[in-house]
Amino acid sequence: SDVYKRQVVSTQSTWGRESPLRRAERSTNLKGLKFGMLSRLAKVFSRSGVSLRSFASVRREAGTLYTWGEVPAGIGRVWDEENHLIPAKVEGLNADVEHVSMGPTHTAVITSDGSLWTFGSGKNGILGHGSTTSEVLPKRVEFFAQKGIRIVNVSAGYDHTLALAEDGTLYGWGAGTYNSIFSNKSNAIGADLTKSVTTPQLIEGVRDVQSVVAGNQFSLALTRDSNLYGLGRSVSAVFAGESLNLEKATQLEVAKVLNKRYHVQLKRLVASNRSIFALSDNGRVFTWGDNSEGQLGTKLTPQIVFPHEQDHVKEIKPEGFGPVADVAAAVNLAVFLLQDGRVFYAGLDRAFTPVHVRLPNGRRAVSVAAVRDCIAILGDDNKIYSSNEFAEPSVFDTEAGLNVVDSSKFNGGKILSVGGGYDNRFAIVKN
Repeated sequence: SDVYKRQVVSTQSTWGRESPLRRAERSTNLKGLKFGMLSRLAKVFSRSGVSLRSFASVRREAGTLYTWGEVPAGIGRVWDEENHLIPAKVEGLNADVEHVSMGPTHTAVITSDGSLWTFGSGKNGILGHGSTTSEVLPKRVEFFAQKGIRIVNVSAGYDHTLALAEDGTLYGWGAGTYNSIFSNKSNAIGADLTKSVTTPQLIEGVRDVQSVVAGNQFSLALTRDSNLYGLGRSVSAVFAGESLNLEKATQLEVAKVLNKRYHVQLKRLVASNRSIFALSDNGRVFTWGDNSEGQLGTKLTPQIVFPHEQDHVKEIKPEGFGPVADVAAAVNLAVFLLQDGRVFYAGLDRAFTPVHVRLPNGRRAVSVAAVRDCIAILGDDNKIYSSNEFAEPSVFDTEAGLNVVDSSKFNGGKILSVGGGYDNRFAIVKN
């Protein structure tokens, strides 16, 4: 089904019991944190967003893909409403999985042989199979296979998809267009503005790309020489205050300004809906865009009239924070994995600057994930610690105020990484 369906889950396993929300707020480890607020559901439902994680073109350890979540489309198998938060193996892929990107209703997967597979809703040709047909099971994108093009990075956006080839060229497909009172047309894939594109198309004007994000009506591409290009509609200042619409790939001034002001080179992009995070070569994080719930992590306290967008680039630099190894982002929060294994989060209308999340027994994190109203942390003990219900069945750790899922849910394998997008989740496991 292409119907976007969100399930309201039980708060029994939320960070804290007692009631769960009250304990989370008064926890010494998670002071001020409040998750799963049912009063915010109406506001959350009204948003369009997607958690997007995009990495530089490096080889990652591959494994078996497990998925689960609250949206039927995009999990690579038949959705079971009763057991929708129980991880299950995705069948039909020809090799181990290296990278996964989840949009609101579709998923893109790169296997160890460089093949790209997509599944979920086929609206606007977002899967890249030459039609608008939806796919429950994974299907290889033949455009790249037939041309012998190896894919090293992919980003599943709200209505379009971006794929980065090994040679640094960038391809896009899907809707790419948007009509509004502000602009008759905007273009996030550099294609014909009058119709959707159902097969991958080369995006002209940008080469030697190392990191990409496909957001809500926009695209960003970071080149190996640390130049940043934008394409699409600049809602919520996704182009850092530059231009309302970009109908072709256009170089932005953001990267140049950061290099001049801070003497850094950008190496990686991460985006959630319209919140942008740029990681530098020395582990610093710079942000701009949608800041509606403080997810950019740059405000010390909320204001009476909270700024819903940040049109100038700012660095996240609270005391004791950094250097950063990775960022995971959802529509209303961000999670930061530091190089020393510590984890911080920002957003949710409560944490306007990053707050430290402590794992029990001094454990360190090796991977982090963010989905709406929920974070997950893969510990060095091969267990997943989470707020709210990231996966089931879980055990509640009263000391840490976290839900814990062990590797038995993944056939006892080594969990390599966790992730998600919007309302769905995944894990890559070495079985």
